[in-house]
Amino acid sequence: MSGAQQFSKRTVFWARASFVTAGCALIGLGTFLETFALSVVHLFGYALQIFGAMVLGFGAFARGTICAELFLRSLNRLAR
Repeated sequence: MSGAQQFSKRTVFWARASFVTAGCALIGLGTFLETFALSVVHLFGYALQIFGAMVLGFGAFARGTICAELFLRSLNRLAR
């Protein structure tokens, strides 16, 4: 396995892990604040949940983009 392929696999792994972890942490913190906090902090919990969902969505988009790029690279290699 070449260095570029190994780097690409690491990039895909870390992109997935970091976005999923961050999104889940934000949603979890938002749910905690929404459930146990009062008024203004309660609304802040909602905002964190929405932001966490956006981070998860961006992570899925980024992961899909990276995977598509790797797929196209492998097709180019096969075509040579």
